[in-house]
Amino acid sequence: MTEQLERRFGALIQALQQAEPERAERLKKTLDEAKKLQLKDRMALITKSLDTANLETATDSQKDVLSDIRKLLALLLDEKSDKDKDREEFERLQEWKKNIEKIIQEEKGEKREADKLASKDKTLAGLEAKIKAINELIEKQQKIIADTQAAREEGIQAVGKIAPKQEQVRTETKKVADQIAKEAGDVPPAEAKPAEGDKPAEGSKPAEGSKPSEGSKPSEGGKPAEGAKPKEGSKPSEGGKPSEGSKPSEGGKPSEGGKPSEGGKPSEGGQPSEGGKPSEGSPPSPSQARPPEPGEKPLRQATENQKNAAANLQQGKGKAAQQDEQTALDNLKRALGELKKEQQRIVSLPPEAFEKMAKKQEEIAQKTGDIQDKMKEAAKGSPSGGPPGSKSGQPGGGKPQPGQKQVQQAQKQMQQAGGDLKKQDPQGASRQEQKAIKELEDALKEIEERLAQLREETQLEKLARLEARFREMLARQQKTTIDTAELEKRKTANQKIDRLAHNPLVKEESSLADAAQQALDIILDDGTSVVFPDVIEQLRDDLYSTAKLIEGKRTDAYTHTMQKEIEATLEELIEALQQAQKQKEGGGGGGGGGGGDPPLLPNSAELKLLRAAQMRVNRRTLAFDATRPKEGLDDVLKGEIQSIARRQSEIQEMTIKILERTESP
Repeated sequence: MTEQLERRFGALIQALQQAEPERAERLKKTLDEAKKLQLKDRMALITKSLDTANLETATDSQKDVLSDIRKLLALLLDEKSDKDKDREEFERLQEWKKNIEKIIQEEKGEKREADKLASKDKTLAGLEAKIKAINELIEKQQKIIADTQAAREEGIQAVGKIAPKQEQVRTETKKVADQIAKEAGDVPPAEAKPAEGDKPAEGSKPAEGSKPSEGSKPSEGGKPAEGAKPKEGSKPSEGGKPSEGSKPSEGGKPSEGGKPSEGGKPSEGGQPSEGGKPSEGSPPSPSQARPPEPGEKPLRQATENQKNAAANLQQGKGKAAQQDEQTALDNLKRALGELKKEQQRIVSLPPEAFEKMAKKQEEIAQKTGDIQDKMKEAAKGSPSGGPPGSKSGQPGGGKPQPGQKQVQQAQKQMQQAGGDLKKQDPQGASRQEQKAIKELEDALKEIEERLAQLREETQLEKLARLEARFREMLARQQKTTIDTAELEKRKTANQKIDRLAHNPLVKEESSLADAAQQALDIILDDGTSVVFPDVIEQLRDDLYSTAKLIEGKRTDAYTHTMQKEIEATLEELIEALQQAQKQKEGGGGGGGGGGGDPPLLPNSAELKLLRAAQMRVNRRTLAFDATRPKEGLDDVLKGEIQSIARRQSEIQEMTIKILERTESP
């Protein structure tokens, strides 16, 4: 018996070697362990003991063997498998990424402070120049308020003439804000990406009836200060709408019992549950944002107030414009106050300030050390051999974690910076802090590369599993289509039909609809597709509709056409999934626009699905017209014509969605 089991294990290992190498490896490990435990020989001894009626020895040996078999089973069923391990690694990397981003911003703040002290005279001269510029802006803004008041008395046309003057002051205000941001290390505004979700400045109302910044670049105020509160009121870019998980159309509701979910809702591909999607290519999240520099935030708010004031002036809305002008003036005065306070702070900086900075630097070094400790701990539990492309290294066993070497180096440089600050050497501290920032940014790059690799792997697995699901559904549907046609043939030949003959067909179509719902749940959970979920939703609804037709004893040409369309949809979905797998394996992501995760299906595959969906509606309309009875439509057929109309409307919505994603920056 044990020999037979070994042979079966060997055959299974061979069979799984290509498709599922991880499982094959686990089987091999279990088989090797079984051989080490000498189960075959020990079982032979138990048999011999039983034959000689040595029951006590046999019983003890059986207990030992049973205990070892349980251990082997535990090893065999160790499904803290690759999916779970990948998910855990993904979540771990996401946490490290978020914490390193925070540390980078803290370190940049410390470097900025060290730079100010290293070039104290230059810092004070820069502050003096900004104070002078803001005083001039305050005078200009006060004049605009006075001019607006005078223009209101003259009439709407006079009010409109003030708009260019306000726009000019806005440009000058923005220039000062951009200079402050640039000195803090931000990307120059021309290179910055538009900030999503910016809110208008405090106290500022958007111009009534005006379109947001017509003809202007997004985020005209330049790159908003990282760390400044987003400006209230502006909409997130329309291209960034979440993919809508459309509601089931009437008549297409899942059967009672709810949505079946295979083993809970984690997606089928084992997609790591992302607490937040990666920020590759997107503006910094609040966790990454630096605190605003003195004067920066009120200047940004003043810029937004001035922008709204100019729009209201352009429309002749003098009263609304004056409110924005006054708020802009208040914000300019706030900026002036903050800069003067900073100037006074630098002038009167006490000697113990260096000690305070050194302490802060040591705290940041400790946080960096905490991440390093977690990386070391994770490395202990990993097999040797780092992730592809990783430059990290760790002597002595275990897989080095992405960014581990760089984080370790960054901590050392922070400690050196702290030592320099204690010696009151801000210039030396700044150099070490810059090196630490560079090391942490390199660590982030490695972490992001590994995260991208994990996403790609889980997407490929998800695509393969979805393809297998749809292939199974197609085989079942093809059989049901044949059985339905056979039933119709018997009816036409006036053969006696069992009154329950339709039930298995209804049950199978409903079961297939439930399977489509499961696939839809997986796609919606992934959240990166636009057309794909809608096509699967339509497939589900078509399956429910077909079940309803058969339940109404309709097995005619129209029902047959519906079933053939379901088969065509499944074939198109399989083709799209194959195309996506081929593209991903070839290194192409398909593009999705707007940053974030690459879509599960590339745009080209989704466009093909969209075209096929439109062709199905056309064919379904023709089929309905060809089989429509002359005496009028019953309730079922009325529902069908409404369903076709609804389907056409859904395709229009899908077209808009895919265009938005394709055109989004």
